[in-house]
Amino acid sequence: RQAAPFSKGASTPHPRGNHSPLGAATQQVLASVLRTAHLRDLDAVPLFVDLLRAPTPTVSAALQAPRQ
Repeated sequence: RQAAPFSKGASTPHPRGNHSPLGAATQQVLASVLRTAHLRDLDAVPLFVDLLRAPTPTVSAALQAPRQ
């Protein structure tokens, strides 16, 4: 299992980035997609474009686990 540390950064009075539970969850998903794309030698930009244009939350076909 591989993990990359994230710096919390400076404290601010506004919940943003990974200073809030929602920001932390969002950052975790983004990091996971980036890492999976890297491990599969995929360009992350088209993956994010497809995911952001999807009308509903979805998993990109390129990121789905291979069928066995």
